[in-house]
Amino acid sequence: MRPRSASVDPWIGLGSGYEKLSIGVSGAASGNIEFSGWEWATAQLGIDFALGSVVRIGPWVSFSIGQYGTGTVGGSGGGSQSQPIDNKGTHEWLMGGVRLVILP
Repeated sequence: MRPRSASVDPWIGLGSGYEKLSIGVSGAASGNIEFSGWEWATAQLGIDFALGSVVRIGPWVSFSIGQYGTGTVGGSGGGSQSQPIDNKGTHEWLMGGVRLVILP
């Protein structure tokens, strides 16, 4: 861990997890559609710049790859039906932004 006095602090993050995507549908056939499965790997990179002794701000980017294994369709009446996805394909997410850190 870098001391708080460092004016520039690059960082990296690695991970894996379970993800769920939910899409709400409105209109005559209202309900929701959900997909869930494993996010095999995610990598994050960023750099924080000090704005004083307790505040840091900087850009970040994240890339992840995963595969949905189950699909669920739910109607407005409360019932739902889940089943495995037969023809699985991988998907990727590329995200970025600016993060603000307030140190204790």
